[in-house]
Amino acid sequence: DLPLKLRPAKYQPIARTKDQMSIVQQLIGRASEI
Repeated sequence: DLPLKLRPAKYQPIARTKDQMSIVQQLIGRASEI
C-alpha cells in the first residue's frame, strides 16, 4: 500500500468508502450481538 500522498487522487475516495463500509459492518456486527 502506498502512502496517501503518493496515491493517485482517484484512489483516495475508494479507500475512504472501503473504510466506511468496514466501520458500518463493525457497527452492524455489534448491534446484532446485543
